[in-house]
Amino acid sequence: MIIREEPQHFIMIAQHDHGQLSGEIATSINPSYFIDEKLRDTVIKAIYEHDRGWIKLDETPIWHDAASRPFTFEDYPLAPKLQFYGLGIDEIEEKNLYGGLLCSMHFSTFELLRQSDQEDCVAFCAREDDRQKRLREQLGSWNEEALMAHFKILQLCDDLSLYVCLNHAGAAKEEEHPWFRDGFKHADYFTGRTDGVLMASWLSCEEVRVTPEVFATKCQAKLLYKRVAKEEIKRFGIHEAYLQSPLLEQVVAFS
Repeated sequence: MIIREEPQHFIMIAQHDHGQLSGEIATSINPSYFIDEKLRDTVIKAIYEHDRGWIKLDETPIWHDAASRPFTFEDYPLAPKLQFYGLGIDEIEEKNLYGGLLCSMHFSTFELLRQSDQEDCVAFCAREDDRQKRLREQLGSWNEEALMAHFKILQLCDDLSLYVCLNHAGAAKEEEHPWFRDGFKHADYFTGRTDGVLMASWLSCEEVRVTPEVFATKCQAKLLYKRVAKEEIKRFGIHEAYLQSPLLEQVVAFS
């Protein structure tokens, strides 16, 4: 779950809905970045589905007593999170070997997992390394340059979606989530420079400008979310308050 706090409410965004926004963004990325046009649809499907492992977890949000808010994707208990990461990649792999490879690469490169010496993290990374080796063997010949390009596209679309999820619409640069104030981490492929910076900024409450330009056409996308009242959480508990809150839609354009 992605959480953004307001004075009287929590904005709660299911990870799979964030993934759906990532996929919509991917559909408008300039096709030239995909290198191998035959794989474009396969890659976009994987981007839509990359966070499907969260579907069951997000059906029942849980309360973080120490932080006085719901658990987020960042601090959700590690053991179930890693288990469902793996299950989500399993489901993607069943439908799409290449997509399974991309999503395994995505999750297993999370710095907090790679740098951790916790047993669960070490075991997860080892399993995904084995998965990637197996999938590369099953796929046979492939274009390594295209694979790395598709990996970068997944990371960028994930980041652009998180930019929308973690910032209130129309946020000034100094108000943005600290992850994005200085640009995006995975931008070298799109800027053409290892020290190049890709920036996003809100032009209005409904439009985000991305520089340098990565879209073939203006991207019109939507994000589903819930606005859960803190008073309702006190009365009913987080799970019931979340269930009773209506599903809302935010429309955003990328240019």
